[in-house]
Amino acid sequence: MAALFFSAVGDYYLIYRETHFIHAVAAFAVAQVIYAYTFGFKPFKPGLLLVCFACGSVMFLYLYPGIHGPFVPAIGVYVTLILTMLWRALARCQQSEGSSTWAQLLCAFGSIVFIISDFIIGVDKFRFSIPDRQFYAVFTYFVAQVCITFAVTEYPKKDDVIAEKKIP
Repeated sequence: MAALFFSAVGDYYLIYRETHFIHAVAAFAVAQVIYAYTFGFKPFKPGLLLVCFACGSVMFLYLYPGIHGPFVPAIGVYVTLILTMLWRALARCQQSEGSSTWAQLLCAFGSIVFIISDFIIGVDKFRFSIPDRQFYAVFTYFVAQVCITFAVTEYPKKDDVIAEKKIP
């Protein structure tokens, strides 16, 4: 719920206050940290980390010529955080017995779609205008949030796991 709250704050600044783009980036950055923490850090999968950051570096380098001033470090940090979220979502897939649950797959799909949504916004803001950008960005964003939200409701609660261990 906290990640959705910070995403809503980011939406407010992004959609209704286009002049406060950096505030939107900050709010979404907090949401990405919360999502990554929620997804967990096991299994680690360092190879997947490298693939995610290689793809993200290409995306950042594409946007870079249009990024100026305080946006350079802000977007650099945000890209790092959203890629961390993506890495953690993808790493959860196939973690047990070679198969993935529907929640793990939804989480991975939602994370990929989140990247697409943010890349649409980034291209429109820093490279060139995308016709109907708001429709595409909002559509992909809501698909991402719905997938991730449904996925995290499947995650076991810490109390449930502890209770399961106590039962003989």
